[in-house]
Amino acid sequence: VRRVRVRLRRSRAHVLAVSHFRELDEVRGDLEASLTDAIRAMGLARPPALTLHVIRPGRKG
Repeated sequence: VRRVRVRLRRSRAHVLAVSHFRELDEVRGDLEASLTDAIRAMGLARPPALTLHVIRPGRKG
């Protein structure tokens, strides 16, 4: 993963990750598992729903 942007609101966490080398489905699965564990570890009464997008970096030039 090259870059990650997280925007957290009251009811939803929006995550945008830019992956360079690995397959996007593999990265999405790993990120979803780790982010779900992190949200659960916060112990919030109403944990935010997770929206995850994984993209490739843009072309130079």
